[in-house]
Amino acid sequence: MILIADSGSTKTDWLLMDYQGNPMLKLQTIGLNPYHVSNELMQSVLHEIEIDSEIEIHNIFFYGSGCSEAQKDRMILQLRLRFDKSNIEVYSDILGAARALFGKSAGIASILGTGSNTVLFDGKEIVRGVSSMGYQLGEDGSGASLGRELLRAFFYKELSESLREKMQNQYDMSPDFVKNQLYSKPFPNRFLASFVPFIKDNIQDELLQMICQNQFDNYFKYNYINNLMPTNYSVGLVGSISYYFADFLKVSAAKYGYEIGRIVQSPMEDIAKFHLNEL
Repeated sequence: MILIADSGSTKTDWLLMDYQGNPMLKLQTIGLNPYHVSNELMQSVLHEIEIDSEIEIHNIFFYGSGCSEAQKDRMILQLRLRFDKSNIEVYSDILGAARALFGKSAGIASILGTGSNTVLFDGKEIVRGVSSMGYQLGEDGSGASLGRELLRAFFYKELSESLREKMQNQYDMSPDFVKNQLYSKPFPNRFLASFVPFIKDNIQDELLQMICQNQFDNYFKYNYINNLMPTNYSVGLVGSISYYFADFLKVSAAKYGYEIGRIVQSPMEDIAKFHLNEL
């Protein structure tokens, strides 16, 4: 059996399959970014994965946000504590995105979900990456960044009265509650990204359209232009933001001379195909 995980800042998708690609188990847990999740919480989450003791998992491929070289050994150790008889390989989530989008071909791979990431992929490995400084300083176009701009528009009274009323009916918009979520509670990036469905559902509003277009313009400016990403490479994106706001992304990409090829909401199916072809 093969167990594959695609772990972002908010959620982890798990797929257990046989060597013919038949799914045996699919489930979702919270994101397991090692920079944000303690060992204790990680073990608690890993033990949510209930697999019959008679099932032998030969290979585990874990693709995760925050799984840098500095954190890979720790993630392998935590996985081995739960799955002690499996061969375990841990990679960054952006390599998973690149493999899902391009297989063994070259391209520019991007993730736009709660956070964002972009790399140049040569068909085998990442040859150039963009330093992500987190949603506080960057990650334009991510769910956290879009949510931050929506909150700014709300509290600085740029939203129309009808949209302000909608937000107040849908969320607790008291300043004390919002500040508590941002400065006292864990995972403020997830809190910010939780406002993305509101943007998507009200995207006919001109101000929300402007927020989105500006965010994606900045995304291509800072991640592509400033990092000299070649315009003759195909661009592929994964993640919920890229999927739901594809039209805005295509406009921004064209503005800077790039053409978007594939947009995939979840890379899991394509990652599974990649590993089945490799085994």
